[in-house]
Amino acid sequence: MIRATISQLVQMTQGELLTGNPAAEIKGVSTDSRAGISGRLFVPLVGERFDGHDFLTQAISQGAVATLWQTNRPLPEALDPRVAVIGVEDTLLALQQLAKSYRQTLQLSLIGVTGSNGKTSTKDLIAAVLAERFKVQKTQGNLNNHIGLPLMVLALEPDTDVAVLEMGMSGIGEIALLADIAAPEIGVITNIGEAHIEYLGSRERIADAKFELIERLPDSGLALLYGDEPLLRALREKVPCEVEWFGFGESNDVRAVEVRSLGLEGTVFRLEGDHSEYHVPIPGRHQVGNALATVAIARRLGMTKEEIASGLSKASLSAMRMEVKKRAAGGYVVNDAYNASPTSMKAALRMLSETPDTDFKVAVIGDMLELGAVAREMHYEVGHLAGELAIDLLVTVGQHAGDIAEGALAAGLAKEQIFVADSKQRAIDFINRTTSTKRQPVILVKASRGMKMEEVVTGLLA
Repeated sequence: MIRATISQLVQMTQGELLTGNPAAEIKGVSTDSRAGISGRLFVPLVGERFDGHDFLTQAISQGAVATLWQTNRPLPEALDPRVAVIGVEDTLLALQQLAKSYRQTLQLSLIGVTGSNGKTSTKDLIAAVLAERFKVQKTQGNLNNHIGLPLMVLALEPDTDVAVLEMGMSGIGEIALLADIAAPEIGVITNIGEAHIEYLGSRERIADAKFELIERLPDSGLALLYGDEPLLRALREKVPCEVEWFGFGESNDVRAVEVRSLGLEGTVFRLEGDHSEYHVPIPGRHQVGNALATVAIARRLGMTKEEIASGLSKASLSAMRMEVKKRAAGGYVVNDAYNASPTSMKAALRMLSETPDTDFKVAVIGDMLELGAVAREMHYEVGHLAGELAIDLLVTVGQHAGDIAEGALAAGLAKEQIFVADSKQRAIDFINRTTSTKRQPVILVKASRGMKMEEVVTGLLA
C-alpha cells in the first residue's frame, strides 16, 4: 500500500498543507473512520446523505495521522496539532488524483477487466492462474467504481508483480475515468449484455462505454475481447494496440474445443492446437469463456501450459458467485446471488440443466434490476428458457415473478412446476417441503444484488 510523507501527499493531491508536520508519514488510505485506520490518511467523502468531514474526530481516535479537507469547510476547533490536514477543493477528486499519482510510481503490470457479466469471475480466474508464478493483487469485494478503484490502486504494494483490477460502470465516461487512474497495459472485455440498459438505452451504447477501457490502452498493450460478440467485432478499428479474440467460434485466436461439463465440479476443455486438457472447477460452460481470457494473459506473461492448468484447477470465485454448498437436508445449493442480468441468468439456467447426477433441478429466480423499459420482456425470456430447458421446479420472487412464470408456462412448463412466491420465506418453505423426498436436488439461487437472495440460500441451508 502507499507509504508517503505529508509533503509528498500534498504534491500528489495538488493540495495545500493547512496544519501538521510535512515530514510525517502515512501508511495507507481509508474513507472509513470507524476502524483499522491507524497510521493512515483519512479521506472524508461527501455524499447526498452523509459528510465524512463530520467524522474526523472519530477517525483521529482510531489512529488516523492525516486527513484531506475540503477548503470550503471550516477546520474543526481544538484539532490535534499532530494530525496533518491537507486542503483540497474536492476530496473525491483528490483521492482519484492521489491514486493516479501513486500508480505512476509502480512498476507492476496492470490488467483491467470489464464487461456486462463475468468481470469478477474473470478477475478471480486471472489472479488464480498468475499466482502460480507472480505476486498478484486483485480487486477485493466490490471496489470497482470511481471510489473503490482508487482505493484498490492505493492498496497495491510496490513489490507486487501483477494487479488485476475490475472496472464497473453505469454510464458513459466512467470506465474512461477508471482507466485513466489505473493505466492498464492489458484490457479485457468479457461480453456485452443488458446490464445498465436502463441508463444507456441500448447494447450498442453499453459496448461503447465498455470499450473506453480498450481505447485507453498504450500502443504496446494487449486488448482481449470476447470474439463471439458482434458488437465488439464492430469496434475493432478503435483498438489502439494488439488484439486477441477469445471464445468458442472458429474465428477466435484463443478458442475452446471439446468442452465437457462435469456438473457442479466444473468444466474441462482443450484449446485449439493444444492437446492439454484444462479444468475449471466452477460450474457453467460460460466460465470457460472467462478462462480463455485468462489463458491469453498467462501466455502473454510467459507462463507455461503446466502453470496455467495448475492455476485454473485451483481457482475459486468470490462469495455468492456459483458457490456450491451442500445441504444438510440433502443435495446442493448453488449460490449465484451476487448479481444477475439476462445474459448471466440464462447461462446459470443452462448450467443447471446440464448438471448430471441429480434427480431434481430447482431454479429460484428473483428480479433483474436496471433493465428499464425492457424489464418485463427480459424476465419473460428468462422464464421461457427455464421452460425450454425443462427445469423440474421454477420458484420466482419479486416484482417480475409473474413475468418469469408466464414465460415458463408459454414454453411448456406445467403449472405445478412453477411457484410464484410472495416472500422469500414462502419460497424457502415451499422448496424445503418439495425437495424433502428428493435424493439429490440441486437448487440454483440467482437475482440482482438488490434482491438479497442470499437470505434464501441461508434458509435452504439451515
